Amino acid sequence: MTRFDDTKWIDNAGIADSLQDKLANNDLKSFVSELKAQCGKHTSSEAAKYLLRDAQYLDA
Repeated sequence: MTRFDDTKWIDNAGIADSLQDKLANNDLKSFVSELKAQCGKHTSSEAAKYLLRDAQYLDA
């Protein structure tokens, strides 16, 4: 998450914090839902692609 925030692939600190909090609480369903909602808005498509892939791996 920090890498995507630092590179501005996630351009809103509040959204980055919210996503990070969901991961810290192992709330993958909410993480994926918020990430999909922010894709193309405050989260780049590239970041969403990588993060969704990683979330699927963690959920397996």
